[in-house]
Amino acid sequence: MEAIKQKKKRTYVRASKWRNDLLILTAQIAELIRANAPLPGGLLALASEAPSPALRDVLLAVRQDIVAGLSLSDALGRRTDFFPDYYVELVRNGEKSGQLEQAFARIEDGLVQLSAFSDKLRNYALYIGIVFFIELFLAVQLCLFVVPQFGAIFGGFGQSLPFVTQTLLGVSHYLNRWEAYAFLAAALVIAVALWRNLPFLSNRRTALQRFVGRLSLRIPFVRYIVSRRDLSHVASVLRDLLSIGTPLDTALENAAQLDINPAYREALARVKKRIEQGVSLKTALSAESRVLPDSFLGLIALGENAGSLPDILGRVSDLYRDDAVKTAHIFLDIAAPAAVCVLGTLVFWLYSGIFSAVFSLPMLVR
Repeated sequence: MEAIKQKKKRTYVRASKWRNDLLILTAQIAELIRANAPLPGGLLALASEAPSPALRDVLLAVRQDIVAGLSLSDALGRRTDFFPDYYVELVRNGEKSGQLEQAFARIEDGLVQLSAFSDKLRNYALYIGIVFFIELFLAVQLCLFVVPQFGAIFGGFGQSLPFVTQTLLGVSHYLNRWEAYAFLAAALVIAVALWRNLPFLSNRRTALQRFVGRLSLRIPFVRYIVSRRDLSHVASVLRDLLSIGTPLDTALENAAQLDINPAYREALARVKKRIEQGVSLKTALSAESRVLPDSFLGLIALGENAGSLPDILGRVSDLYRDDAVKTAHIFLDIAAPAAVCVLGTLVFWLYSGIFSAVFSLPMLVR
């Protein structure tokens, strides 16, 4: 295993891939700590079996710093492109208090909950997308091969076909032209490029994320899910940091760097600046009432007034996470029938065009 070499540094463009690798690494290090295994040897063994080259490079880099004499938290802190600041703060506090195992357990629990929610949404959306693609593929095949045969058969009668059938024939003729194939090929290339997040897109990732993030907050149902999911994560991180004695401005700075909607990151950064100017948390948050929901502002103000801010943040995190899961389930339960209705409308249009021509055949023969 000593033959493993550290290759060129890799960066993550897809957030889902980074979250997955971060969760894997956290669980693996937590197991090493529970087993009281030496970190240098354990990290080297983990690197040899890492599921991705990027994760292997991170493990080897952390191991190299530990061998050089750095603490685990300092080694993690040198990889800010992989480990969030709050992550490093919790590990550092765990080292100082002798509760490193509990620190990793807390981090792992938060990452598991966040990952489970995202995976559930992604898998359901993938299922709907596959069903929609199959139905669309079958519809295109009908337009390309079946409908032209009907057009050739009925074209010799010299009579006008029903409007639905004429429209269907027009779509069929367009799909058989080279422009349609060029459009489909271009759409496929663009889709693959977006899915793979090519390097030239990563340079515009911040602007693109900001646009998509703000757009998602303008769609009522989506806004509700996104706000509950992201603010649950924010409340969880703030609770963990404040409970170990982290200053409020530092905790807000760490929360502003989480993988959440850009609008919330910017709002937390502004709140942090107001806190540094001596403003109370309640007042600093109330200035962001256009971005943050009233329930979040009210609960935080209640916790600050009662002197139990970490406890209230924990309750907000649990409440918002459960609310996000329930709302997402409702949304997905509605999305599936809606997709079926769209597909049913498309199939109805196709078959109505075909059968309208069939039913008009006796009149055409006369």
